[in-house]
Order: sequence, then structure tokens, then C-alpha cells
Amino acid sequence: MLHEWLGALAVTIARAPFSFHTFSLYVLNSGDFASYTIGVTQSTQRMWRDIALISFRSVATLSNAIIFVVLGLLFFYGEVQTALFLSVAVVAGVLIGVVNDVRARFALEKLQLLTASSYNRVTKSGISQRVYVEALQVNDRILLVLGDQVPCDSTLVEAHTLEISQALLTGESDSFAKKEGDTVLAGNIIVAGWCIARINTVYADSELSKMTSAIKRYSINVSPIQNSIQTVITYSGYGILALLAFVVARGQYLHESKVDIIQTAAALTSTLVPQGLIVAVTILFAYGAIRMYRDHVLMQDVNATEKLGHIKNLCIDKTGTLTENIPTVRSMHVFDGITRNEALALTATYIKGSGDSSHTVRVIAAYARASIASEVIRSLPFTSQRQFGAVTLQRDEKIFALIMGGPDTLLAHMEPGLGRDWLQNIASASEPGKRLVCLARAEVVVPPDVLRGVALTPIVVFELENALREGTRDTIDFFQKRGVRVRVISGDSPETVRAIAAQAGIHHSESSVVGSVIEQWSEKDFTEKLDYYTVFARVRPELKEKLIERFKKQGFTAMVGDGANDALAIKTADLGIAMFEGATATRQLASVVLMNNSFSSLPRGINLADTIIGNAAIISSLYFFEMGVGALLFVVATLLGYSYPLSPQNIILLNYCTVGLPGMVTFFWTMRGIGRVRVSSKSFLARVLPFALYSALAASVVVVGVFMYALMHHTQAHVHTLTLLSFILVSWVFFCAASFVYTQSNRRSQVELLLLFGAVELLIVYLFFHISFALSFFNITPVSLSDTALLSMSGILFAGLEYILIKMLYEKNI
Repeated sequence: MLHEWLGALAVTIARAPFSFHTFSLYVLNSGDFASYTIGVTQSTQRMWRDIALISFRSVATLSNAIIFVVLGLLFFYGEVQTALFLSVAVVAGVLIGVVNDVRARFALEKLQLLTASSYNRVTKSGISQRVYVEALQVNDRILLVLGDQVPCDSTLVEAHTLEISQALLTGESDSFAKKEGDTVLAGNIIVAGWCIARINTVYADSELSKMTSAIKRYSINVSPIQNSIQTVITYSGYGILALLAFVVARGQYLHESKVDIIQTAAALTSTLVPQGLIVAVTILFAYGAIRMYRDHVLMQDVNATEKLGHIKNLCIDKTGTLTENIPTVRSMHVFDGITRNEALALTATYIKGSGDSSHTVRVIAAYARASIASEVIRSLPFTSQRQFGAVTLQRDEKIFALIMGGPDTLLAHMEPGLGRDWLQNIASASEPGKRLVCLARAEVVVPPDVLRGVALTPIVVFELENALREGTRDTIDFFQKRGVRVRVISGDSPETVRAIAAQAGIHHSESSVVGSVIEQWSEKDFTEKLDYYTVFARVRPELKEKLIERFKKQGFTAMVGDGANDALAIKTADLGIAMFEGATATRQLASVVLMNNSFSSLPRGINLADTIIGNAAIISSLYFFEMGVGALLFVVATLLGYSYPLSPQNIILLNYCTVGLPGMVTFFWTMRGIGRVRVSSKSFLARVLPFALYSALAASVVVVGVFMYALMHHTQAHVHTLTLLSFILVSWVFFCAASFVYTQSNRRSQVELLLLFGAVELLIVYLFFHISFALSFFNITPVSLSDTALLSMSGILFAGLEYILIKMLYEKNI
């Protein structure tokens, strides 16, 4: 279980460099990190560099710098016991974070190996062997097919109707034909044909690696929640610096001892710096990653778990997403004057000569099973941009072309008369949801790049069907009930896409538009018309990307796809979701990979994301609440002429009771599916901060009241104790209130767990007050019955204030 946790935590922190795939697999299979030696010096250097980076990132923070300086001053001025007590808590927390990060670094590949790039390495004898990218060496030959991403800078040894896209490197959307002897760069995507390439440079030395190595090595793709928390931590660090300067100046003015000044600084720093908050939230995300993997959903980014809960626009490719990836041929229509055998032979000739390896063509090839009519002279592969493919062949000393595409692409170029009418009738009579593929003939010498001016004669039409994936209707219904706008973006014909969208239960599926129309839109048209349409048909890859950019302006946008033509759109979307059986390039760019290729896995992930976001709001609010009460307590005490009424040892117990134990409870709720976030359009901080800070203001009234009472009736040591206990008590009340305000779970089990948590916390505090070592360690004194009554009344008072606050703010949808 721990190993799974570390793996999930690592997956949510960063994408691993390719060079670690093999080494990580070895480590994971062996099970003992400390005992391994790495055979390759380069891997060893990278390993230590990563460890150094992780350690630096965990230790070198402004808040840690402040705490370590304060600890150093405590040691310097002889407060060894206080410094040691505080050091144990601080250093232990930092070390735990570093150790878990480092161990997780080597468990990362356990999940990512499932989607790691692997290629068919071709030996001199022609034997093909599947290997990971890091195992490829210079002069190795690899087979690349439709949808593959070129792993290393390479030279083409063989190229069959090959076209590549350089969009991921250059941003250019056009595809380019490549021939034997040409160079292809790492990051290019095969969009048509296939090839055998000889590797010139390993991945680490490729142009793509040089372009992205710094980003991969030193950046972390933080989630919106983590970014919000980091913002709070950053500004709280600046605030602490200002407060510490004030504490020092005030102490000097009042002639306080240096030890008292430093202890006040240490207590303030420990209270006002939310140590461990990012780790606590990341652990929730990590649980989400490992939990979703058990449901066959692989999260490849830290923000993937959270982002699932933020989707407002869902864009879906049709084939392979809404429908099964592999179609079936339902019927075959042969044009008059052509025999069935001749039509099948010409179809087999086109397929053999084009080198097309798409699912559609493979299914038609299996259906045809005929001998080729003649040898192909030239070929032009099918691409999403062109929307047709062509070959030229010679038979009986006559040269002509075979062209394959959809009827809506070819119909306008059919010769007027019988052929055009026949194809029109076939298209009109086709059942909704069926896909038509037409093979036509043109009397031209070379394959046409465009069909303008080319006269076509139909040969045969194949009617194919992609069955709706199981659970698709329920999934679409789930999203639409959440208020998510679902759209279909496909390269298929509008009739087919509309029919599939209607079968899937997508609202307003009759509202469709084709890509050729969209490409004529002005900026004003995009603004006025885009929201009207649900179905976008005959859309080229670069237009998909443009549409996603537009949808992102309307709200958080996710793109689900599987083909190479979806890669740019998935990369552009706020959240990219890919099918595992889809194109390699698409799978690598996605933040979420559906391992069982089931779109119906997403609702479970979204429900879990809601639970994680809700519990992340609770645990974050506890930190913010503690910071707010601590800051207000310091301000009031200072205005009244008193020092901060908590010692550094008190803060250790305070943190344990106010954020430590509640954090364990929220994690348990996450595992049990309790605590789903309340629906809100506000940002994370806008939802969490108001109630936490208003509650802190109310709580500070209670805590200050207890503090003032203790000053009048007790010694200084007892003042610390009563103030601490009142702080713990109001924190428990706030925790109960926060679980109601930030989440929509009000289940009996949640209430029971809150009561159990309160009883356990009460028991722990009771034991601490009856153990001599604990009394000394936490700098507390025993309490009397009258003190208990005072604390009970203060707790009841704050509970009443919280009730009033909830009635005032919760009804306004906090």
C-alpha cells in the first residue's frame, strides 16, 4: 500500500524524464531502493541531480528559512530545550517530505510505464522487437506507423506514402510528405503511411529533448488548488517577516530579553506559517491517482484529479470515444457496370498501394479479401486535412487514379449524371449513424493533391458502423446533469456525427456545422455563433485546436480523443483525456489516460474529484483558520500590552490537535467517498477564505476572552495553558462547521466520525495533562474544574457564533 501511495504521489508531482523508464522498472521489481547500483554513469548522475532538486525544493522555502533562523537563535541564546522541542517537529516534517519525494521519484514509473513510449525495433534479419524509447541506440532501426510520435532524430530508410506533422515542434498545422533519405525530428507525428527510420541521436540528444529538458527538469505542473495555497504561503511568509520585524522592534522598545523576543518569534512563525498544507493536499491528490488507477483511469499530472471536478465544457471525438474504435462493414454498394469482384480487386489495390493503416481501411481490407488489380505507380495517403487518399495505377496500358473518401467529400466532384445521382441516393438512403466510404475513379496520371477540376466516377461504397460504447449514454447524462456542455468534434460527415450524438443522448445534437463553414467565420462570427452549435463535423486537426481555444474562454474545457488528429486539441485543452488504445502521441500528451478505453470511467473519477476538492477545502480552511486566530490573538495581545500568549512548545500540541488529527479524518472521509464539494463557480480561495477568516475573527473573541480571564486569575504558565486549550476547542468546533459549509455530505457517518474525533482528541489532551513528560514537553499545567467549566462555556459560545455565521453566509452559497 505504501509503495502504491508513493507511486501515485510521484505521478501527481511531475512527469518523469524518459531516461528513467528502465531503471525505475528495475528498482520497482527489486523492492529495496538503498541496495541498488546503477550500471550507467549518466543515469546515476541524473538520479542524484533529481534527489538534489527534490531536497532543495522541499527545504529552500521562505517559511523554512524563517523557522531555521529562529531555531538557530534559540540555540545561540541558550534556550536549548525549547529549540530541541521545536526542531523535532520542524525537521521531522521536512525530512518526511524529502524522503517521501525521493522514494516516490523511483516509484514514479510503476504507473507511467503503462503509457510509456515503446517502439518496434527492426533487426537486420527483419525480426521486430518491442522496446522502450530509452533502450534505443544510435543506428537502431524502428518501425513507425500511423499515430506514432518520432522518438529520436532519425533518417528514413524506407518510407511508404509517409506524411508527418511538425505541429508539436513548430506549431504548423500542415502535414509534410517525406521520402527515403529525409530526416525526421523527435516529436514529429506520423499522420499518414508508415516508415522504417534509422536513429541518428538518442532521445537525450534530440532537438525535442534540448527544447524541453529545462522545463521537464525544473518545473512542476501545480494544480489550481496548490497554486492558491502557494499564493497564501508566499504572502504569509512576507507577513511573517513584517511581524518579526515588529516583534524585534517592540521587544527592544520594551527592553524585553532577547530570549523572550526569539520565543515569541518562534511561536508566531509556527502558528502563522501553514507548514505541511501543500503536502496534505498533494496526498489527497495522490490518493485520487491511485484510487482512479484501480478504476482503470491513469492520472499523469498532479492537476488531473482536481481538474476532473472543474469541467464545464466537454469536447468529444466521435470514433473511438463515443463509439467503438473498430468499425464493421454492414453492406457494400457497387456502381452499375462494375462487377463485385472487380470492385473488391480495385479496393484491395488502393489499400495495398496507399499504405493506409487506419482502423477503417483495415476493416475494409479484411472485408474485401481480393487480389490486387495491378501495381500502383504513385500514391497519396489519406490525411485528416485532405480528407481523401489516392493512388495511380496502370492497367491495359491505361493510367488512372483511385480515390477514397467520404461521399460528402467526393460528391461535388462526381461527373454529372448517373454516377452523381447514384452516390447521392446511396448517401440519402443510408441509416443515421452509419459511415460511408466511397472508392472512385479519375482519369488522371498522378494522384491529385486537391480534387478541384477532377472528374470522378464512383466504383463502390462501403457502409460501416461503429457501435456506441457501452455506458456512453449514462456518462453523457451524468455530465449534462452537472451542467456540463457536451460537444462532439469529428472529422466525419455531419449526418453521421449528428446521428451518433443523438444516440448518445447529447442535448441539441441537431445543431451542427461543418469545418468548411467555420473556416470562413470572422472573429465576430465566432463570438456570436459558436455557442449555438453542438456538433462540429468535417473538422480538420488544426481547426479542432482553434475550437478548443475558443471553448476555453467560455469555461474549463476538457477534450477526449484517441487519434493522432486529436493530439493538438488534447494538448491545447485545459484537461486532455486519451484512450489507451489510441495513438501514441495522443496518449503521451494527455493528462488522463483511460486504460480500459471506456468513456464511462469518468463519472467515478469526477465524483472522487469532488470529494477530494471538498476535503482539500476543509483541511486548507483549518490552516487558514489557525493562521487567522493566531494573527488576531497576537494583534489584540500586543494592543493590550502583553506578549504573545503561546510558547513554541504549545504550538506543537496546537498543530497536532488543530490540523494533524483533523487531517487524518479528512483523509478517511476521502477514502469513504464522504465530503463532496458544494457546487460553486467561485475560485478555491474565494470559497475557502471568507468563512475561515470570519470564523477566525469570531474565535479570536472567545480565545482573547479566555486569555484575559486567565491573566486576571492565574500565573503566566497557566495563561499559556488556558489560551492553548481554548484555541484547540474553537478549532474543533470550526472543523465541524467547515465540514458542513464546504461539502454537501451530511451523512450520519460523517456526524458520527466528528463526534468520535472529538472524543479521541479530548482523550488525548486528557492523557497529556496527566503525563509528567507531556506537561514538560508541551509547557502546560494541569487545569481545575472551574477552568474546565470556563472552557466548556467558551466552546458553547463559539458554537453559537458559528451557527449565526453559517446562517448569514451559507445561505448565500459560500
